[in-house]
Amino acid sequence: MNGTKPKIEIFKPFGEAFELMKKVLFKPFEFKKWLVIGFAAWLANLGGGGGFNYRYNRREDVQKLNEAISQIPHPILVIGVCIVYRLHRQEPRRNCRTMA
Repeated sequence: MNGTKPKIEIFKPFGEAFELMKKVLFKPFEFKKWLVIGFAAWLANLGGGGGFNYRYNRREDVQKLNEAISQIPHPILVIGVCIVYRLHRQEPRRNCRTMA
């Protein structure tokens, strides 16, 4: 050490993390990314909020999934599946000719 005390900054890491979050989520804005985030949040909600006690009951999980899907109006569910399918088809495909 050169005799100088290190400066401890409390808020600087939070500001840097917030700027990185804005860059990742909004620059450039990608609707597909937000669909993935929303779907992940929906799946997390199916689990009941998490926790550290591991218990696995397949019947209960399937029942929760069926209940969650049944709450979605059918036209919205069909439109959502069509949008995800369409977005999936728009991704550039790689084959042997384009990789060479």
